[in-house]
Amino acid sequence: MAKTIASIQRWYPLINLVCFKLSWVLLVWGQQSGCWPAILLLLGSLALHPAASGALRSLFAVALTGVLVDQLLTSAGLFVFSEKYIPAWLIVLWLHFGLVLPQGLRFLAALPRWLQVATGALAGPLSYFAGQQLGAVDFGLSVYPTMLLLATVWAMLLPLLLELTNICERRKNFGNTATVMLLVVAGAISNQPEARAEQTGLLPLGHATYRYLLMDIYDAQLSAQTDEFTFPQTVPFELRLTYKRSFSKEAIVTETLKQWRLQGIEPSAAWITNLESIIPDVLAGDSLSLSVDAGYSSSFSHNDTPLGTVSDPEFSKAFAGIWLDEKTTHTKFRQQLLRGAL
Repeated sequence: MAKTIASIQRWYPLINLVCFKLSWVLLVWGQQSGCWPAILLLLGSLALHPAASGALRSLFAVALTGVLVDQLLTSAGLFVFSEKYIPAWLIVLWLHFGLVLPQGLRFLAALPRWLQVATGALAGPLSYFAGQQLGAVDFGLSVYPTMLLLATVWAMLLPLLLELTNICERRKNFGNTATVMLLVVAGAISNQPEARAEQTGLLPLGHATYRYLLMDIYDAQLSAQTDEFTFPQTVPFELRLTYKRSFSKEAIVTETLKQWRLQGIEPSAAWITNLESIIPDVLAGDSLSLSVDAGYSSSFSHNDTPLGTVSDPEFSKAFAGIWLDEKTTHTKFRQQLLRGAL
């Protein structure tokens, strides 16, 4: 047993770094859906840590500093998310960075200060650029000004974080603040889209995530006035899609036409015109909502801003039927949406 513990402690910096890299992939690629696996990796890495009290102090100090910096950049418009606050998955990533910095990345502390500055100026912007390319974040400015600003921020931030970890490892009696922060984040992650359904007077039926080639494309929430939902008989209802990645208007319209044809529906010229006039470009974190009233008129909104209304009942049935009709190409996805009515 003693040999096993000694072996784990010997290899812990590498274990710690591998857990962080896996967490980065889960969170940047999967975002909200990657939070719980990443938290499990975080807790597992923390459990193996040879000095857990010092690790908690470092975790909290680094995460708090990083979250505040990212929130300031978001409020300034450099980062663009669906809400005005940074998402829960980014907070989890900062918690994991607070754990890996003094262990898996401890070689950085031994570097000369000028090299720490250079490393921060290079590695920090590249990490955000990779996240932007994977659809986890959008930039309020073009890429080059954003990279320049991030290089300036991270040239100062990395040496500061390294100094923080050094201070935290020397101090005692920091309390359980980091543990409390973990619980707060877990509560934020558990927040379900049911709240909006309650505001609209509709009952949440089911929630599903559409994936393509292991990538999360969007989350969907179906709500109606009754949990005895059958399509197309039950009205009114609302279908809300929250996109995980950015898509152009043309890509969404093309995919809509493709799904109709796969269901044997030939769209009219008027339907295509409706789509092209209503559907917008979407960014990661944006939502598109379809609200169908008792007369089967469709109202579309983008981030709760009205886009337009189509009064043609057949158009409404065909559009909603992409997800809700028995002929849908996404059978399991439909079953998840209707789970509250089945």
